[in-house]
Amino acid sequence: MAETFGVHIRKRCTGLALAGCIIVLVTVFGFIIRHNQLLTGVETGLLRYIGQAPQWMHGVSAVIAHSFSTIGCFVFLGIGAVLEVLLLRHYYPKTLSIRRAVLIRRTVLADILVAFAPMLYVMAVKWIVMRPRPITSVGNALLPWDPSFPSGHTSVASLVAVMVWLITAHWKNLSIAGVRADNADKNIGSTKALDDHTVRLLCNISRTISVILVIIVACSRLILGLHYPTDVLTAAVAYPLLAYAVWLIVQSFESR
Repeated sequence: MAETFGVHIRKRCTGLALAGCIIVLVTVFGFIIRHNQLLTGVETGLLRYIGQAPQWMHGVSAVIAHSFSTIGCFVFLGIGAVLEVLLLRHYYPKTLSIRRAVLIRRTVLADILVAFAPMLYVMAVKWIVMRPRPITSVGNALLPWDPSFPSGHTSVASLVAVMVWLITAHWKNLSIAGVRADNADKNIGSTKALDDHTVRLLCNISRTISVILVIIVACSRLILGLHYPTDVLTAAVAYPLLAYAVWLIVQSFESR
């Protein structure tokens, strides 16, 4: 018991330390690049070059801009939550009764917290750093009203990726355990809709697609000239790291 308690304390401390480091480093980095005229000039030149992309890329980027907006953030989060509930209902045995519903609700809410909590920091640090939008964004009808650093759209894509990784992690674990909702007598069942190898393959494919999605959204912001490269790069790197820190903290509070 004491050893288990120590493990959870270490997780909590690690998560808090990691979250604190990311928050401080990203905020400081934001102020540094905001006042670095040389870097701003280099990034602006790069944006002008990327902005010469074919017109169809601009069209696709515009669709992405609408899809991964603030509203899209909540839509994707809701879709992820529904998919996770369906997955857990399928695998958790009905014999758990009320405890089954509690486990599903607690798991889904915890994952929503892990995926969404970093977004709160992203929204806050935007107004703390107040980095102006690139000059290439002037006159763009898709220009958001908030500051540039870090990229909110890339953060929404990262949120989707985090949800995918969390859901597939549950899928892998439950598939390996062989837990099925239609097993009325025990938690470990022998019947499986998909074998473990297929589940692992599908999970890996889903995770790869989610990472590619983040890259595509990040590139779309550069094509439209609405963000500096450092804006999207920071969001793509810091968001999952901060989500991992939150996950460690949440795991440390799980009931023993």
